[in-house]
Amino acid sequence: MKTEIWDLMWKEILKKEDIKIPHHDNELKILIKYLNPKNKKILDVGCGNGADLAYLNKLGANVYGLDFSEKSIEVCKLTSRRSKTNLNLTQADANYMPYKDESFDLVMSFGLLEHFKNFEKVLKEHCRVLKKDGILLIDIPPRYTIYHLISVIKQRLNKWPQGYERGISIMKLKNFYIKYNLKPIEIYFRGHYPFIEGNKFYNPFSYLSKNLKRKLLKNEFAIQKNIPFMRYCIGLIGRK
Repeated sequence: MKTEIWDLMWKEILKKEDIKIPHHDNELKILIKYLNPKNKKILDVGCGNGADLAYLNKLGANVYGLDFSEKSIEVCKLTSRRSKTNLNLTQADANYMPYKDESFDLVMSFGLLEHFKNFEKVLKEHCRVLKKDGILLIDIPPRYTIYHLISVIKQRLNKWPQGYERGISIMKLKNFYIKYNLKPIEIYFRGHYPFIEGNKFYNPFSYLSKNLKRKLLKNEFAIQKNIPFMRYCIGLIGRK
């Protein structure tokens, strides 16, 4: 993974005034069904802006964030100050996490594994630092979707802003969980592609009228559930 790409992205985010807390609100609500965060030790690998960690810290969790990007860690520190939360932050490689075996009650990552050519090695590290009976969440773009096809084409043309990216099929991700003694307990779907809102680079719907966008947004969940090739991300929750 090329850290320069992410340093540039997080440098731009540092200029913004507001960071939404949490970033993945619906997904964290699903997680909390399986793990009460109070007094739990939680790790977010590829912690981004730290917004999810700030939210979980407010719920009583001891939270840790790891990211390879120096600028990401700076954004997390800003989030921590603004939200008056305590985030334990480490700049490190997800392939070699500086934590002892079975250290965390919950390990999660959003939009991380797809950026590694050897994603199994990173997933194995997630499992290594997860406690027995702990919860693992991997959230990742699936294969066999419009989003995956467009990303591969634009990578070949050197027009994809996030560098290397490859999705993983739901079945393949499940099989890796089982291989590392994790029991899959819930799958969810997050977002769809093409996006209804957002910038024109990602979003052909940006040219539609506000009325048409509003109608599409009302059916957003149905799109995610019933049209697999339009899914943007899947999340798989498992227990060790």
